[in-house]
Amino acid sequence: KMFNDVRAAFIEANDISLYLKPLRRQLESLDGGDYAEIEDQLTSVMHIVCIIWANSEFYCQPARLVVLLQEICNFVMELTKAFVGPEEIFRSEPEEAQEKVVEALKVCRNFRKLYDDRKA
Repeated sequence: KMFNDVRAAFIEANDISLYLKPLRRQLESLDGGDYAEIEDQLTSVMHIVCIIWANSEFYCQPARLVVLLQEICNFVMELTKAFVGPEEIFRSEPEEAQEKVVEALKVCRNFRKLYDDRKA
């Protein structure tokens, strides 16, 4: 029994590692990249999530995918907060601050559209 449990856990860990490694690399590149380039990278992130959903034996469960999507959304919000940060907004020129807010809203709307398109 114990051997079978360990074997099942090993198989699950390998499956999860196989499918989450590309996602991790993509998210790390988002974290270190320029916010202006985030939209194209988010398309890749959502594509990888769809591949995970379609192919992973263990991430094809709604509960797991919901948690994964929540974490990605939180990550995008953190990147946006760092880009638009209140300290930065109040110290910059009004036009510059407005441009940042507009860019951030554009990225967030695009991310929502990417999600909605794939959910359908």
